[in-house]
Amino acid sequence: MTSDNLEKLYQAVIGPKNQNYYLAEFARLDEQWQTAHSWNWPAFFLGFPWLVYRKMWLHALLFFALPFLCVAGALLTIGALAGKFGGIVGALAAIAYIAAVFIWMPGNANSLYHRHCRRKLAAAGRKSAQLQDRIALLSRRGGASIVAAVLVSAFALALWSSLAFAGYQVGAIGAKVARAYWFGANVAAWVGDYYDQHQIMPDNLAQAGFTIKLPPTIKAIDMDSQGAITVKVTLPMLEDRTLRWLPSTPETLALRWTCSSPDIPQWLLPPGCRPPATGRRQ
Repeated sequence: MTSDNLEKLYQAVIGPKNQNYYLAEFARLDEQWQTAHSWNWPAFFLGFPWLVYRKMWLHALLFFALPFLCVAGALLTIGALAGKFGGIVGALAAIAYIAAVFIWMPGNANSLYHRHCRRKLAAAGRKSAQLQDRIALLSRRGGASIVAAVLVSAFALALWSSLAFAGYQVGAIGAKVARAYWFGANVAAWVGDYYDQHQIMPDNLAQAGFTIKLPPTIKAIDMDSQGAITVKVTLPMLEDRTLRWLPSTPETLALRWTCSSPDIPQWLLPPGCRPPATGRRQ
C-alpha cells in the first residue's frame, strides 16, 4: 500500500476532528512503532469520555472497570493476608489506579488509538480490496462522536456514583461491625482478667467490671451462664444481628475466646471473627 493511500485511509478512520495532529502521530508511530511515546492531554483530562469520543469501545469498557478491578484485587489480597497490611494494600491499589489513569493512559493514548485504527484498517481490507469501498466503510465506522461521549459518559458517571455509594455503605457497615467486634473483644478481655484472678467466671458483666456505656451501633451486650458473650448490633441491613465469643479453658487454665457470628455475612466480619479463626486470645 502506498503512503498516499494509507494516509487516505487514516483520514477516513480518524475523521475531521484533530486530523492533522493524529496523522502526524500515526506517521511517527508507523516508523518507530514500539518505541514511540507521546503525551495526549485530552486523554489526561477526560480519559473515559475521550475513549468513547474516539469510539474505542473496548478500551472504554476496561477504563470503566478499572477502579472496580483495583478494589476487587485489593480486597482479595487483604483477604489472603487475613486482614494484615490492609492499609498498605489499599494505598498501593490507589497508587496503581492513579498511575494507570493519569500517567500510563495519557502517555500511551496515541499509541492505543493508532493500534485501534490499524485494526479497523485491517478489518476494512478484509471486507473489500477497493480503496474507495474501504474509505467509505472507515468513514462510517471511524471518526469521533461527541453525542456518544456525552451520553455514555453521563450513564457511566451515574453508574459509577451508584456503585461507589453502595460500596461506601458496605464499607461503612463493615467498619462499624469491626468497631463492635473490638468492643466485644475488650469486654471478653475484662471477663478474662476476672477469670485469671479468681479462676471462676463472673456471674454477670458488671461483676467483671464492665460499666461502660454502649456505643450507638450496639443494641445490647450480654453474658450467659456458660460465659458466652453476645453483642447485638443495630446497623443498616444488620438490625439485631449478633457477634458471639465462646470461652474455653485449655490445660494452661488461661481463658481463651473464639469469636463467630451466626447471622452476619462472613465477608463483613473482621478476620478475628471468621472461621477457622479458633482459639484466638482476645
